[in-house]
Amino acid sequence: MNSVKSPKLSDEQVIMFFRKLKNELNCASMRKTIAQVRTILSKIKGSYSTREITELINKTPPLLHFVLMGNSRYDDDKKPIHHLDELVDTLYYEDEQNIGNRLFHSEIETLGTVIIILKRIQNLFTYAGMKIFPTTLSNELQRAVL
Repeated sequence: MNSVKSPKLSDEQVIMFFRKLKNELNCASMRKTIAQVRTILSKIKGSYSTREITELINKTPPLLHFVLMGNSRYDDDKKPIHHLDELVDTLYYEDEQNIGNRLFHSEIETLGTVIIILKRIQNLFTYAGMKIFPTTLSNELQRAVL
């Protein structure tokens, strides 16, 4: 086996990430915060190859694996998302179909939540020396935050 000396995220970093995110989103429950992160990442993972997903899994603690993998099989979300508006539209449209179990209540709330979550995720992975989002999405996120 090759010994790879690349940075990895710890369980403590992931726990702190979710606590800070829950507070920043002013979310009532950690369960909803985790569900929002899972939903967002499940849409973005279609932009990655199987090798890239495996690399992310290898560099993250088991605590984060279920969030990275989402609720569905990898092949179900193979549609790549390259733009922030694409992501928000997809999330909001699909969430509208979940009557009674909605994560987002308006398109504006969806946009705000997506920006906060993506920025936090980007910071977490950058800290660990990993690039998590496609370049176009990263650039749009940076402009949206400004």
